[in-house]
Amino acid sequence: MPNLTELDLSNSVLTSVRDLGSSLAKLEIIWLTKCQLVDLDGLSTFYNLTELYLAYNHINNLNDLSMMDNLKILDLEANDIDDIDQILFIEMCRNLKNLCLQHNPICSAPKPLLPFDPEYNYRQA
Repeated sequence: MPNLTELDLSNSVLTSVRDLGSSLAKLEIIWLTKCQLVDLDGLSTFYNLTELYLAYNHINNLNDLSMMDNLKILDLEANDIDDIDQILFIEMCRNLKNLCLQHNPICSAPKPLLPFDPEYNYRQA
C-alpha cells in the first residue's frame, strides 16, 4: 500500500507507531484514536502527515512531534500530557492550525504534582 494517503486504525491495539513500518510514507491523514499508545516513537517516518488524530491514548511525551513540519491538525484529547513544557515540541510544527488538548492533566495544572490553581489557564500558558 505504498500510495495510501489516509489510514484509520482507531480502536486497534497498537503497541507502537513503529509497528506500522516505513512503507506508508505518503500518508497524509492517520487516525490512531483509542489504540492504547504510550509513545510516538516511529512517527517521524510519516513526514507527509497533515492530520494526526491521537485522542484517548496514554501519550505524555511529545518530542516525536517536533519534526512534523506539514502537520495542520493535531488531536491529543484525553491523553496523559501532564507537563506544559511538552508543548514546546508542538510549537515546532509551524503549519499547525488546529490543536486539541482537552482532558489532559495540563488542563488543570502546568506541572505534575502542582496543586489546582483557579487562575491557571492552559490555553494562555
